[in-house]
Amino acid sequence: MNGNWQVHVAFEIWGILFCFLAATAVYLSAEKKKGKMLWLTALFVVQALVLLFDALAWLYRGNMTTVGYYMVRISNAAVYVLNYSMIIFFTGYLCACIGIRRKRSPQLAVACGIAFTGMVLILITQFYPLIYRFDESNRYVRADWFLLSHVLAFFGMFLEWWMLIRYRKSFEKGQLIALYVYLFMPLCAIIWQSFFYGISMLQILDTVALMFLFAAVVIGQSKQVVEQEREINDMKIQVVISQIQPHFLYNTLNTIMYLCDKDSGTAK
Repeated sequence: MNGNWQVHVAFEIWGILFCFLAATAVYLSAEKKKGKMLWLTALFVVQALVLLFDALAWLYRGNMTTVGYYMVRISNAAVYVLNYSMIIFFTGYLCACIGIRRKRSPQLAVACGIAFTGMVLILITQFYPLIYRFDESNRYVRADWFLLSHVLAFFGMFLEWWMLIRYRKSFEKGQLIALYVYLFMPLCAIIWQSFFYGISMLQILDTVALMFLFAAVVIGQSKQVVEQEREINDMKIQVVISQIQPHFLYNTLNTIMYLCDKDSGTAK
């Protein structure tokens, strides 16, 4: 990664732009500014912040100035904290899609517990090198208990996989595939990063997975618009029919009344 960190940072900058644009598009499409679209908006915003802080961590890595010293520490801590918060927002999105109310969701409570536990570990790491540390050249280095951070992430992903499989009938086919992709890619990234150190594979695959999820949302909304237009056309036809029927009945009865005087047999 030493020679290619600029490419990595450039990719993250493009990811930040995409996430903010996607968050804006999803938020503007949210009905009454509540529900699953707000959870999804938060998911895109948090991912954009993760990419931003990860890029800053790489930019200031090895910088021995006072600014570099604090930026490396703040950025790395923010990346971990924001990644844990993603567990909360994605679980909340799944709950909203399924129809589970936030105040009555044990799944969301468990997700919050996992995320807050991870955040506490990162807080402890700032004073004692539990998950990671920094060497003499102000570079991030994994500490002895680094894998514990991945164990918590696995717990969060296990919860989300269980929800997705348990309530799979609550999702449309395209949306379900996108959600599977969103969970599968970070899972592969976490496994890869457990054994190899270098490129921030989790941030890259998270962003790619969110692209799939955004595409599924756009396609779903397009289908919804088409369905709404069809329903509107059907309603217009029904209105026209309802206007025609009274005139038809009125003309028929008027004709019968006329025939009663002229030709009772025909009228009958």
